[in-house]
Amino acid sequence: MDTKAVTPSYGEAIAYYLRDDVSEVLWGLSQRRLLNFYYYCDRDIQDKDAVTHRKAFHCLPDVETFRRNVTEAASRVSSCGAPFFPFFRMEPGVNVPGEARNLSGWDFCLEIDLDQKTSFEGLIPALAVLKHFGVPVLGKFSGHRSLHVIVPAEAFPRSMRASPVQKEWMASFDCIGRLLSRLVPAVNRTSWGLAKHQPITTPYSLHRYHGLISTPLTCQQAMHFDPTSASLKGFSGTAWTPTQ
Repeated sequence: MDTKAVTPSYGEAIAYYLRDDVSEVLWGLSQRRLLNFYYYCDRDIQDKDAVTHRKAFHCLPDVETFRRNVTEAASRVSSCGAPFFPFFRMEPGVNVPGEARNLSGWDFCLEIDLDQKTSFEGLIPALAVLKHFGVPVLGKFSGHRSLHVIVPAEAFPRSMRASPVQKEWMASFDCIGRLLSRLVPAVNRTSWGLAKHQPITTPYSLHRYHGLISTPLTCQQAMHFDPTSASLKGFSGTAWTPTQ
């Protein structure tokens, strides 16, 4: 796919985040997750010499405040820091207002970060298995090439969430991962190990490298997924909310 044909300008990216449906979903996510909005990067954010500007979005009072904060951040720059696009990253820990001691768990995430065909064919069965057993799960396009399969922390027992200890949660994730690997051959320790502590591209955020949308997907949509549908021009509106 030629991503250069579909990548947005900085202004188009910001206008996308200010859409009613998109801002409602992102604001809803910010009520239970810490979202970091990277509105300017001049190179990979892992680079120690990178120039990055970000703004935290967490427990904002209403969607209008969310939109105002996006607008204020964007007003400080006039273009993407090539080759990057403004994007939201979601921390894997769930917290209720404000402090680390109030963490109530972590999201379980699967990813096979290879080419699109290998990633999707490998993880669609895992998405289907979790759905079959009634596990609340979100499948989404990373915005680059892979499929993310996420079981939210809220799906785990109250006893775990009442007194969260990260080491215990990660041990539980290892158990779940090993079970899934018996049912889905493509799943291995790398599939869940790399994603344990990593923030991920927020649902409906643009991807920082390619400007494609990290679109939530059902199993059926994932089986027939065309990345051009995740461009701004191909985007048909939100079809998922944080409560689903």
